[in-house]
Amino acid sequence: MNNKTLSAFIDESGDLGFTDKSSPYFVIASVIIEDNDIGSIRQAIKRLLKCINIKKKSKISEFKYSRDSIDVKKRFLEKIIDNNNLNFKIGYVAIDKTAVKDELKYKKDILYNFAVIHYTSDHILRHYNPTQLTLIIDRSLGKEKINAFNEYANKKVDHLTSQQGIIRPSVKIVHKDSKDEPLLQLADYIAGILYAKLVNKKESNLLLQYQLIKQRLLFLERWPRNIFSRRLEWSE
Repeated sequence: MNNKTLSAFIDESGDLGFTDKSSPYFVIASVIIEDNDIGSIRQAIKRLLKCINIKKKSKISEFKYSRDSIDVKKRFLEKIIDNNNLNFKIGYVAIDKTAVKDELKYKKDILYNFAVIHYTSDHILRHYNPTQLTLIIDRSLGKEKINAFNEYANKKVDHLTSQQGIIRPSVKIVHKDSKDEPLLQLADYIAGILYAKLVNKKESNLLLQYQLIKQRLLFLERWPRNIFSRRLEWSE
């Protein structure tokens, strides 16, 4: 009997705006971990943050890919992402917003809920068939939207398990501030790396970042597939 319990820590990069000032892409990253491995990864990130702050005059409260220095990114990659003693997988959803239908541009909550929940849940259920699944989301929604999100997530898991012909796991959904959850900071890094790839950001050691992530990859979903097929080649 399968008694596997899993958690997915989910964060994003980019936005779901559709103005000239909006980001061209919306990226969702999931860090997928068996529950008995969560403690060791969380502690490794906390120790690294403490170690970095001991040597820095200007302290950082959390790891954040978009604002961390090259040196901090390098150490995070070496100590966390490239650490074979830390067991986790990653998943991506990458959306080219020019492909979003006009009617969805005015229904951002629907688009957000689908993009965040559908692909991650589908792949976790297919690969692991867990007895328990916890989804931890970076807290960015108001109370009403959180309730709608949670309801959607539970209905989506109902649908996917029925579709796949498997037993539905118990589902828990948690919305946390990334400052209080190191594993959401890891998800932020994963999302940030892919977003940098999509916009062709010029940064030293970016190729190394992709190669390190490749060994962790569980799934990569492109929307639409044909637009992203070349830009998301891991060998580039």
